[in-house]
Amino acid sequence: MLGQRLMASNVVSAATSPRTPEQWRAKYVAEMNQRLSLDAAQLTKMHQIMDVTRARYNEVRERNRPEMKRIHDEQIESIRGVLSDTQKNGYAQFLLEKEAEKKARASESR
Repeated sequence: MLGQRLMASNVVSAATSPRTPEQWRAKYVAEMNQRLSLDAAQLTKMHQIMDVTRARYNEVRERNRPEMKRIHDEQIESIRGVLSDTQKNGYAQFLLEKEAEKKARASESR
């Protein structure tokens, strides 16, 4: 029962499809402009602020990438530790498929 509840709570609605950073930014700026009636100077400054913020986020993301990879690799090894040999083969295939999906998403966003 609890497992079913946890699974049900993690379902993502199709209406909230992932957006690229550019799409998110355009929607955010449009909504701010609509709600606050920003003038041209304010819009320019807002874009500058968002450019700086994006650069800072990217720096932090790159700096933390090695540790995040290490944590992910440890997770994979821990999961392998609880699987049977047959399941390990299926898990290896699962990981390959997930990596291919990740690469496809990355090439779509470029």
